[in-house]
Amino acid sequence: ALLLSLCTSAAVSAQESVLLKMSYSPDTAFRMTDHSDIEMMMDAAPVELERMPAEQRDQFPMNIKVKGETVTLIRAGSLSEDGSFPISMSVESAQSSMSMNDGYWTEQPAADDVLGDSIMEARVHPDGQVVVDSLNGEPVAPELEGFITAMFEQFTGAGLNDIEVALGQTVPVRVPMAIPMGEMGNIEVEIVMYYTLDAIKDGMGLFRIAMDMQMNMQVQDMTFALRADGTGMMEYDIAAEYSPKMDMDMTMNVGFPPEAGSMSMSMNMHNVIQLEPVKL
Repeated sequence: ALLLSLCTSAAVSAQESVLLKMSYSPDTAFRMTDHSDIEMMMDAAPVELERMPAEQRDQFPMNIKVKGETVTLIRAGSLSEDGSFPISMSVESAQSSMSMNDGYWTEQPAADDVLGDSIMEARVHPDGQVVVDSLNGEPVAPELEGFITAMFEQFTGAGLNDIEVALGQTVPVRVPMAIPMGEMGNIEVEIVMYYTLDAIKDGMGLFRIAMDMQMNMQVQDMTFALRADGTGMMEYDIAAEYSPKMDMDMTMNVGFPPEAGSMSMSMNMHNVIQLEPVKL
């Protein structure tokens, strides 16, 4: 009876937390499908509209809708003697269409046409550090290395590796990055994702997500401030140690400096990311 009680207690306690292991392992592959729906609204004050040519003024208030789907193959290679392994991301297919002011939908250039087959090749070291080797078959410029690495870690959820989350607990993941813009300098971005474990059901950890993003962009002598927040959910397969689905809604507002004119811009975005294992 005592042994049964201990086993029951252990089973119950095991369901009170989830150990997240979001990093990739050697000799594995995943196919990621990213569905996105974006709506952007832009308007200008009457004084600004008066300064515009008639053909440009007639487009305001401007409403742009974009729908897209991108399928990416993520492949991790074999472990080397130093404990590292290669990882690559390549676009298998991509479609995108756009509509302006509720007009006709037009097809946009596909990401695989623009970027080529191979987006990125990198190496994951034993300490989890990611070193990017190439982007679209070309060596990565030193000024881009930090940005590409931060994007990869955000993309793969590397900040959630080896983190145990209890029911009701919230775990923040902070991803600062600087996007190089040539002579204009850098765009400073900080993204904070908050993951709260709401439930454990049928072998899945069900997480609620909140997101906060801040970005400052310097263009000549003007500073543009961008603020975004979002909510969503993530499913985590406890046994298979990966997230098969993430669903996010995000709202973004851009603050224009006075010298840029009386303009306003906002964007709503809905993203569904699905991940499935692929046999090598």
